Amino acid sequence: MITYKDTVFIQSSAFEIINWFLQMDEKQYMAWHKDHKAFRLVSGIQGQVGQTCYSEEYLGSFLLKSTYKLTLLSENRLLRFELGFPYSLLKGTCDFEFEEQSNGTVMTALIKIGGKFDFFDTVVKKAINKLLFKDDLLLSHMRDEGQYLSRIFAETHKSIE
Repeated sequence: MITYKDTVFIQSSAFEIINWFLQMDEKQYMAWHKDHKAFRLVSGIQGQVGQTCYSEEYLGSFLLKSTYKLTLLSENRLLRFELGFPYSLLKGTCDFEFEEQSNGTVMTALIKIGGKFDFFDTVVKKAINKLLFKDDLLLSHMRDEGQYLSRIFAETHKSIE
């Protein structure tokens, strides 16, 4: 399995962060990161397991167009999205894990591609890097998203005080 990981500290509760994700709309998605270009709910009920969304975002010069379905919501701990076709062929998932601390939450974003057979990982990784996007672009984008999200919550809490 190929795993991309980024961790960030956010000055907010896991409950607030998860709700921010569950209430995502196009305006919020576009404000989250400068490379986000489109977002919409495709099916299901927003904020519930089974919802499917569509998004577009740039990873370098590659425009990633994808659907993803919320498949797991574990209260204040985990959100899991499964990527739609054609990325579903690679068994792609995106997890957001939350660990609450006394003054905020540590959020870990994990993108996982592949299955149990590590033998294919090298081939898949080379194909992704050659045909889609480079690892460093994805990791940089994930890091930016985490930092931007941390700033969004810091500004929200500052305006409340």
